[in-house]
Amino acid sequence: PMAAASISSQMGIIASPVSVAVVSLTALLLNANHKLAGFDGYINLLQITIPSTLFGVLCIGIFSWFRGKDLDKDEVFQEKLKDPEFKKYVYGDSKTLLGVKLPKSNWVAMWIFLGAIALVALLG
Repeated sequence: PMAAASISSQMGIIASPVSVAVVSLTALLLNANHKLAGFDGYINLLQITIPSTLFGVLCIGIFSWFRGKDLDKDEVFQEKLKDPEFKKYVYGDSKTLLGVKLPKSNWVAMWIFLGAIALVALLG
């Protein structure tokens, strides 16, 4: 699961419409000495990267799902959990954001971010 999370975060950079990596690669490909057949720019790049990264993330997720033992059935992990310091390190404290009302500024920031993504995706 840790490897899948790491790979997924990198795939997010590659497939995000507002990523500097995507915009830079588009500019590089458009200004190359040899043009790619059928490559017209930003939308063509996203038509390739979004489905391919989604497929890759789903594959690594399915692979990770069936890999190894569940922790509640892993004897070695359960033995280590008997040490209070290890248990605190793994589980931390019991704070949660469930039921916490977020300030309006958090919601405004989220909508600005999503709006920027939509704007960049639409305008290319």
